[in-house]
Amino acid sequence: RAGGVAHTSASLCAALAEFAGEPAAETVRAWAVDGVEPELPADAAGDEYALVPVDLPTFDTGFDHEATLKDGVLSGVRAGGPAERAGLADGMRLSAWSVNFGQVNQPLEVTVRAGEATRKVSFLPHGATVRGYRLERRR
Repeated sequence: RAGGVAHTSASLCAALAEFAGEPAAETVRAWAVDGVEPELPADAAGDEYALVPVDLPTFDTGFDHEATLKDGVLSGVRAGGPAERAGLADGMRLSAWSVNFGQVNQPLEVTVRAGEATRKVSFLPHGATVRGYRLERRR
């Protein structure tokens, strides 16, 4: 605000401690200042649901999209990445592809030509995992 006092992380955490208590301020400080992911209690979603910690895949096709689309030739295929695991390699000609960017559970479909052979390859774009939560209904 105009004329207001500039706040620091420390002053905001101190105000939060005064308002919500020191445990809440420490949790927010660890998360917002120190970058520590908070551990959520299993009952954080109420009595009917449980939050279950899981490792979730990030979206990763395993190749360089921009270079591939520019030249029409698969390029930047990373060793051990999703594209290579699906049998794709640098130098294959791209005939078509279908991708839902960001959707790790939707198969990526690529039609490529290697020499005279054409083939359609479908794979999940699963990259490195990150820690997250899955919501499960309690029985």
